[in-house]
Amino acid sequence: RALASANQFELAFEQFKRALEIQPNDIVSLFVYATHLEISCQFEQAIIYFEKMLQYPKKLFDWHFEYLYFKLGQLYYQTEQKTEGKHYFDLAIERAEQKDAAKLRAAQQILTIKPYSNDAIDILKEINESSTAFINARKTLSLNSVGQDYYKLHNTEQTQLDKKAINSSIYHKILNQINILKWSAQALEKNISELQTDFAEIVQTLQTIVDEIVHRRDAEKAELQKIETDDYNKILQTIEKTAHDIADYVNNEMFVLKANITLCLAQHEKNSANYTEIEELLTEVHNTESALNSLKGINESIQINKAYFEVKEIFSILQDGSQIENAKIYIRIQNPETKLNGDLAKIRSLLTELLENAIRHNAKQKDLNLYFDARYIKQLPIRFIGQARKQNKIYCGKTYLFISVSDNGKGIPDDQKEWVFLPLKTTDNEKGSGLGLFIIRQHILDMHGYIIETGKSKQGACFEIVLPLEEE
Repeated sequence: RALASANQFELAFEQFKRALEIQPNDIVSLFVYATHLEISCQFEQAIIYFEKMLQYPKKLFDWHFEYLYFKLGQLYYQTEQKTEGKHYFDLAIERAEQKDAAKLRAAQQILTIKPYSNDAIDILKEINESSTAFINARKTLSLNSVGQDYYKLHNTEQTQLDKKAINSSIYHKILNQINILKWSAQALEKNISELQTDFAEIVQTLQTIVDEIVHRRDAEKAELQKIETDDYNKILQTIEKTAHDIADYVNNEMFVLKANITLCLAQHEKNSANYTEIEELLTEVHNTESALNSLKGINESIQINKAYFEVKEIFSILQDGSQIENAKIYIRIQNPETKLNGDLAKIRSLLTELLENAIRHNAKQKDLNLYFDARYIKQLPIRFIGQARKQNKIYCGKTYLFISVSDNGKGIPDDQKEWVFLPLKTTDNEKGSGLGLFIIRQHILDMHGYIIETGKSKQGACFEIVLPLEEE
């Protein structure tokens, strides 16, 4: 057990096998061995040893059976053997004294492995309205409904709030990208005296873009007020059209901006410090264009464009020790020249999203510090296993890039951590999109990675991200 806890699974498993050769019906050894097989992602083997425990019913208490049925149901779903999984969940529900509570537990376990599963949703719908489990069942059902199902489920006062959240998310995402770009331009305006006039015009152009986005937002608000709250398709058509129109408008402005920055770049020698800084700004314009194009397909499958790049390129848009508004930036990278196969633009976008979130949620804190750490790890940490099961497959035996983004702000309240990555939810009652972290999580999952929040309330937020070094 000590060897397994130290992630030395091969040596640990040899000891477990020897113990079971001596005493094959030892329930404790079977349980511990099966549990660590599961932790190490050897699900098929874990099933074998959990099922062996059922061969010795006289050694088991009643609660052992319930635990094993749920565990085996979960593992069979994890290995995409749905029929066997459903069999064990049915056994668990049949044996349970509180049937509705068992149904809720079974549905939640399925949803951790396969979000939006129809099997789980069907189980949740079976729970009686008079049951104490009904409120949690409805909450779970609402969080795992998508599109029109989600909208219809909340066709009450909550509908108005959700419509506002979807609407504001479009502008929040674009404004986030433009503000990052404006920060960079303002820094160059201060540092390059001979180009102050040129960069003052660039900053003014970016402010004009912001003003136009706000104007179009007001126009859309007026349009949405004319639509019946139950006309789901018309609402989404209006939101989608605005997203495309604004993205097109900003991209057109970016084209002009890109030409002006290119002209400034031509006025400097390639080896000069100013040349490098202006070139990085130009790169950021390209990244903004990429993010805007992705925004057009916010409700569609997002294309991940993988390529090899050095990990230090992820953080090139930030500077260690720099100041952005009220936040001091600290960056630490191990092996910065090691190459990663991923989507550089989207990884950069998620970091700027987390940066913007930290500043926005801690706007009144004068001594805000943001820490960006990156290193490589050989094994997926155990704390990521629960998040990893939300995909159809857990990618084991890989080398991962581990990134943490943390701050010394107010953190995320404990009662809000469970839904911080869900769509249409925000920890801020007045600002924020409700989609920023949801989009980040989707991008990371599309790259076969995982993200969790591990900070402590009132001590600061901490987002941990792992991305596989190679494509699966």
